Amino acid sequence: MSQGKFSKDNPLIDIIQIEGQFVSSFLAQMPPIFLKLYVYLIYLCNHHEVKADTLSAVSQQTGISTSDLNDALEYLSKNNLINYTSRPFSFEILSAAQAAKHVGTYAPNLLTAYADFFAGIRALFTNRSISNHEYDKARDWVEIFGLSVECALLLISHCIDEKGANVSFNYIDTVARAWADQDITTIAKAEDYLLIHHARTHEVSKLLLHLGLKRTPTVDEINLYNHWVNDWGFDLKAIKAACQETTKSLNPNLAYINSILETLHNLNLHSEKQIKAYLLENSAERRLISVILFELGEKSRTVSSIHINSINNYKKQGFKEDTLIFVAKLICEKGMHTFQKYTQKLDELYTNGSFTVEQITEYFENSTVQTSQKKNSNNFKGRNEKYGDSLYSDPSKLEV
Repeated sequence: MSQGKFSKDNPLIDIIQIEGQFVSSFLAQMPPIFLKLYVYLIYLCNHHEVKADTLSAVSQQTGISTSDLNDALEYLSKNNLINYTSRPFSFEILSAAQAAKHVGTYAPNLLTAYADFFAGIRALFTNRSISNHEYDKARDWVEIFGLSVECALLLISHCIDEKGANVSFNYIDTVARAWADQDITTIAKAEDYLLIHHARTHEVSKLLLHLGLKRTPTVDEINLYNHWVNDWGFDLKAIKAACQETTKSLNPNLAYINSILETLHNLNLHSEKQIKAYLLENSAERRLISVILFELGEKSRTVSSIHINSINNYKKQGFKEDTLIFVAKLICEKGMHTFQKYTQKLDELYTNGSFTVEQITEYFENSTVQTSQKKNSNNFKGRNEKYGDSLYSDPSKLEV
């Protein structure tokens, strides 16, 4: 049954009629869908047989969506046209003449802002509905805590990023209080705060601590780190492994690490284990050979003068370091793991005039692997783990 009633001083107790004062003071600026609800509420006051004790029932009977219904009730309440409770739904129609005396108490732009605010909240929570209690909390962030609507929406978005789409309004309320205590109440202050917050929680902060630098990273440092990860394909473990080289610098910084990572990237060495294999050797030529043996899956990774002389000769023939590593990976995939097989393949490539990655790839695609090699490969897919990761999990076991 409807719980609506007229206040004692309301002249519409016995008839379904709208006050003239309502027409003159509220009709022009009231959105049509809000007017529709207002007329229906007046109707309910004289038709108590109509069951409308929930917002869902009112929504069904008026054809107004639940979200629009909440906005409409908020609008009518703020304009002193009704009092209402949500659970159970009940309301009281107030005198439009009395309400007209308070016109201007809530500026029209503020009312519009609330409607936009609630719409913005619904847009952020696309997979769930917002309760009236939650709307009340959100309104408190603006009215009590002093956050602007734009700031409050950014607050909600930030909390969703931190905790996920199921973040509770109680958690957001706690964060809103903290922001208010820190005077983070405008969109500009919120953006400045979040910029610093993201910098402090960014992975590059962990890297700076790894280097012994206890400070917030700059925007340029964050962008540089993102370049390493997104464009070059390194992760934090790989980057930390590359930091081994910073021991050679008195003042290690990200610019110095960038030069190291650029070299590693050009050699197509991106994983933590590849980088450790490369940096474990003292000289550049020994590092290159160590990685080649690593990619081959050689049981013995002792770098000998034979290895050094062979690789230096191939470099003189026109092979670059990255292509030498590339060939090691390719023949490993073909089931060949020895340095001898590796040099045989390089001789074939030299004879064929294949020196670039594109030429080498084409040569391998067109060549036929011998039957004996296929049998020995045992369907080998990539570097054999018993040759690779188990030994290389402890860099100290690397034979030098």
